[in-house]
Amino acid sequence: SLVNDELDRRVYDGEFNFLGANYPDNPFWVEGNAFPSTGTCVEMPGFPPCQGEANSVIQTAKETYNLFFKTFGRDSIDGNGLAMDAIFDVYAPGFCPNAQWNGVFTVFCPGVSDDETVGHEFGHGYTQYTAGLFYYYQSGALNEAYSDIWGQTVDQMNGRGVDSPAHQRTDGSCSKLADSTSSLTRIGELSIAQPASIAGPVLSRAAGFGPVINKAFKGNITTLASNANGCTTITESLTGKIAIIDADGACAETVKVKNAQNRGATGVILAEINPDTLGTPVGVDPTITIPSVKIPLVESMTIKSALVSGPVFGSLQPGGNVVDNSVLWLLGEDDPGFGGTIRDMWNPNCKNHPDKVSSHNYWCFSGDSGGVHRNSGIPNRLYALLVDGSNPDGGKGDDKNNNKDKIKAIGVLKAAHIHFRALSTYLVPTSDFPQFADALTRSCDDLQGVKLKGFDGKRSNESISKNDCKQVAAAIAEVELRTPPTQCNFQPVLAKNPPPLCGAGLTQNNVFTDSFEGSVAGWTISHSGQTPDFTQRDWSVVSALPPGHTGKAFFGPDPAEIGTCLPGGDETVVLHLESPLITIPAGASNLSLSFDHYVATEPLVDGGNLRISVNGGPYQLVQASDFIYNPYNSVLLTAGDGNTNPLAGQPAFSGIDGGSLNGSWGRSIVNLAPYGATPGSSIRLRFDLGQDGCTGGYAENILGWYIDDVQVYQCKP
Repeated sequence: SLVNDELDRRVYDGEFNFLGANYPDNPFWVEGNAFPSTGTCVEMPGFPPCQGEANSVIQTAKETYNLFFKTFGRDSIDGNGLAMDAIFDVYAPGFCPNAQWNGVFTVFCPGVSDDETVGHEFGHGYTQYTAGLFYYYQSGALNEAYSDIWGQTVDQMNGRGVDSPAHQRTDGSCSKLADSTSSLTRIGELSIAQPASIAGPVLSRAAGFGPVINKAFKGNITTLASNANGCTTITESLTGKIAIIDADGACAETVKVKNAQNRGATGVILAEINPDTLGTPVGVDPTITIPSVKIPLVESMTIKSALVSGPVFGSLQPGGNVVDNSVLWLLGEDDPGFGGTIRDMWNPNCKNHPDKVSSHNYWCFSGDSGGVHRNSGIPNRLYALLVDGSNPDGGKGDDKNNNKDKIKAIGVLKAAHIHFRALSTYLVPTSDFPQFADALTRSCDDLQGVKLKGFDGKRSNESISKNDCKQVAAAIAEVELRTPPTQCNFQPVLAKNPPPLCGAGLTQNNVFTDSFEGSVAGWTISHSGQTPDFTQRDWSVVSALPPGHTGKAFFGPDPAEIGTCLPGGDETVVLHLESPLITIPAGASNLSLSFDHYVATEPLVDGGNLRISVNGGPYQLVQASDFIYNPYNSVLLTAGDGNTNPLAGQPAFSGIDGGSLNGSWGRSIVNLAPYGATPGSSIRLRFDLGQDGCTGGYAENILGWYIDDVQVYQCKP
């Protein structure tokens, strides 16, 4: 038929442009051409030979396809033979060295096309067409980790590249082969000893200049009174102290450290000024004899705040990482463009990435899409532990010691099958680490006793046992998948500790209640402000509720990228949910309203608020000041900010829980007395959900607004 119904590759020469003019009509190599490729590609002085770049992409695309097709029975990225398109030698300042899956094809900068990297980028495609994990916070970290896992698995299977020495490392150790500059010898750590309120390790990056941090450099931490940024001569004595100085770019970091050294400092803490990044202090000054590290903005603010109340004592000390010569579980070791490896799946801490949720390396900021590249270290570590087992004896194979290992190795084939089933069967776009733990657990249970397909596509003799699933549980516990990152102090949209609806000595007298479990007669839905492009949607009663509530609730959708949104259309609308007429009986004064709800909308753009109509009059916005508990958490962006939402500029419930892609349930309580809800009158309530022209059109999973358990009541003695 001349149609490839299995492996179908198309590879393009980027010719050192960002994408080049060759895609999609002028491929360098297509399925069926001779391999190694013999076509003519564009060379550039100072970069690796383009022929080698092309061949690596071509060959690894096949190896990645075979991993999924032979082992898991999946025919290419979409499961239906989708062409695997790639462009090599793509170049753009600010982008390279890098590689990318853009949703349609992969691109690779010069010197960034080894097997792990190519497998990694195509892995993003497989994730897109299975779980579709959103690239944000923990779901994004899972997305990145899955690509690392598939890239590393391809690397371990294909026998190409730098694969030795590949002995298992001792737990906690780093590889001295990870960086050509041997920068791993500079792993250091800032630790606070006093006061107890902030004591503990602090995320830090040791400077590329000055002495190696091979012992503890201790001292009281102090700010500079005479010269806040350390760029000119410091007048006060710093003898025996560790100076904390802002890394504000006003002068070279070596200048700051040297000025502190001249005044007797025992070390320097450089404070990052960008809240979303943590760079490595760089520069050259062979006369610097004191150590220095850089810490994130939030940590520096914590230390400075503590200094207001009293002394802070700390030390710059070794990070405690043993170093050996194994390349196993390193990523990017064959990519000259990176100048060294970019991740360490065995010990993510070696790259300042977390190995468990409580790690001080856990990334809490919004930068890097919520730490997708950093926090991927946690599921990466889990995969490495499952494959090789924890290894306190340093890989010596001593059975006596191995029997004491916390996690027994189950091998790469079993680990890969469990992970793929979790990805393709149980994970969804918003899955976070706890849901990943559930998915792995269920997948392992599903596969117990099943003879697994090997990497060669033949039925192997390996099957997953009950004991293997115990190792999965142990690895989940080791990396703390079910532990919330409390150190980040993420806040939900809705607070979780509502007061009693009526205080002590009072009884709740209900005027109106509805939990939507039976008939919802009297409730009406409508919409307004819609444009000609509007895609039909309204409030509706649903039974599939987010975790935390059961039964039924009203749901107002806030979908992402629908209808004509992407080509430039306009999906602006307000969805209205109006209650039945509520008549207030005689003697029922000082009424209150409570309702349970779940909020997950595009932050500051889409959102909902509450209105009330008394005796058939116009609807009034219920003010935030009249909420007894859980008032509006936001004020929506205005039309002047480009927000087309008809509720622009109004107070609203908007956004998603901090560090999450979801919302969570909470209760709001409202005082209705200021709105004339007196005995004998009648009221209607209206919940309005406003959306802009493209609704939730970016990485977050935008769900909408759920309303449940509406109660209008009076508290009586």
